[in-house]
Amino acid sequence: MKKKYLLIPLLAEMIFFTQISSAQITFQKIFGGTGSDFGTDVQLTNDGGYIITGLIENNFVAGNSDAFLLKTDANGDTLWTKTYGGASSDGGRAVQQTSDSGYIITGFSESFNNIYLLKTNSTGNLLWTKTFGGAGTPEGESVIQTTDGGYFISGGGNALNLIKTDSNGDTLWTKAYGGTGPCRAYAVQQTNDGGYIVSGYAQGLITGTDYYLLKLNAVGDSLWTRTYGGMSSERAYSVKQTSDGGYIIAGLTFSFGAGVDDLYLVRTDTTGNVLWSRVYGGVGDDFAYSVEQTVDGGFIIAGRTASFGAGNGDAYLLKTDSNGTLMWSKTYGGTSTDGGRSVQQTADGGYIITGFSSVNTDIDIYLIKTDANGNSGCNQGNPATIADTAATITGSTGFSFSSGSLVTSTATLTSNGFPITPLCLNTSVNEIATAISLHVYPNPFTNEFIISGTKENGEVTLYDVTGKEIIRQKTIDGETKFKTNVLQPGYYLLNYILENKTANIKLVKF
Repeated sequence: MKKKYLLIPLLAEMIFFTQISSAQITFQKIFGGTGSDFGTDVQLTNDGGYIITGLIENNFVAGNSDAFLLKTDANGDTLWTKTYGGASSDGGRAVQQTSDSGYIITGFSESFNNIYLLKTNSTGNLLWTKTFGGAGTPEGESVIQTTDGGYFISGGGNALNLIKTDSNGDTLWTKAYGGTGPCRAYAVQQTNDGGYIVSGYAQGLITGTDYYLLKLNAVGDSLWTRTYGGMSSERAYSVKQTSDGGYIIAGLTFSFGAGVDDLYLVRTDTTGNVLWSRVYGGVGDDFAYSVEQTVDGGFIIAGRTASFGAGNGDAYLLKTDSNGTLMWSKTYGGTSTDGGRSVQQTADGGYIITGFSSVNTDIDIYLIKTDANGNSGCNQGNPATIADTAATITGSTGFSFSSGSLVTSTATLTSNGFPITPLCLNTSVNEIATAISLHVYPNPFTNEFIISGTKENGEVTLYDVTGKEIIRQKTIDGETKFKTNVLQPGYYLLNYILENKTANIKLVKF
């Protein structure tokens, strides 16, 4: 289960700060060598750093391409790297830190012509590998550690290949769900009832393909299925269960929007009924590959845009509120081809994104750390994203299924190391606090917040997440009010100085 970090005690009015130390860090970095290298998934690790997987093609690999793990600290600095593969083409698609602080990776293996599953220890040393057969040419797209310590893999081929294993990667059960046409399972999450939610695409109701949701019980039996789309084609690449027990799905649509295809976001209730659907983009091609609910109840979406940015394609990041209303959007990249594939909110309220970049001519792994407003320090734009409501058609589809999958162990080769190039200098907003107690309310705030319990010789300064000073004001004995009508929604840092003591407090404006 992923840990969620509350940035501020949102419900508390009396806040005591003692020895607080945190920072908002931003950077852009690329990793790789000769050949084409792609980051496909990034996750926060329990030491505050990041783990990235994907595909790498260069002189470090055993075959044409290998899966890799890249471990960094919180500043994006490399701690270690590993590559894994056979004599042909292999790649990683998803990674998760496991309960023993190691890592589980899934992807594809042309070396072994199967779904690829690898387990490592905390420093990336390989513990075991498994490959699984399935319908068509199967590839692993998503992997999670389940509450029983085992693993669940979703993938594709000519069917929705779903595999449940024990903690050693040995198969407990498999399901291959199929319909009347092409289908693929791109994402899976264990739900709060112990079952699973799976998303991807399947043959559409009218034409093309549609988003689908497939709800399974704990042993992989289908409880219900839903499809979502329009008169053309849609593909869902990411699904997450939301705080209300429903689901958020992200991908692309050819049926709706301003361009050839656009980012498509669908929110449902607990049984898959649509609550709302939105499209975002421009006149070109725009995709969503990853979505996550943020601590404010809204959503962060990462993908790729050809409508905006500096080059032939840029990494694309969008923030919405809980109703899908666009709050802001950003692009990242150079004058050639870039893209984002995975995003997570970080402990400091910012975002970590991985994907690919051709800033250094070759396509390389792209790692971007932003602040809470999507600022990263360089190679960045603020596109005029068009947002609209989608007239989504919904339905149910009955997948047929079969059981059975071949599992084998593989003799995976490993190697270490590949280069790193920083694009932006690291920046941070440092926070320090001594033992000062303040009465700050409300937090979050809308048009004003109040500080009480202060003294005449105190001074308060409010900064935005980039470190820019917004308000500076002396405090009075009793209560001091701060009018904030002109401030944009987002995160702010309040610095309070009293008799050589300092307190720094994170505030949120809605």
